[in-house]
Amino acid sequence: MSRGIRAGRMKDRLSIQTATIVASEYGGQSETWTTTATRKCDIRPLRAAEFYRASGDTVQNVYEIRFRYERGLLDEGKQLLDTRVSPNRVFDIEAIVNTGNWDNEIVITAVERKWPLRD
Repeated sequence: MSRGIRAGRMKDRLSIQTATIVASEYGGQSETWTTTATRKCDIRPLRAAEFYRASGDTVQNVYEIRFRYERGLLDEGKQLLDTRVSPNRVFDIEAIVNTGNWDNEIVITAVERKWPLRD
């Protein structure tokens, strides 16, 4: 019995980005995001995954994103960018799981970042 991933399940495409600290001409530092890879994936919203913060005015959309396994491709210091929609959707990685330790696929739990960003 094959434990591989069927090709038809990977219908979405995301860019994987890494934060880079860049020194400005005035001596300050700023954070920019650099695309390190673009991969096919499967994006699914989790059912009943709208979590309200204590104030109840902010809703987070939580997604399950599946990639084919590739060693060292993803870690929690990276973000995922979906450029097919406007404005671009950005996903912050919450958890990364190697399903069953078979090295076939990586399942990521990610939260969609809301725009504009507010603290």
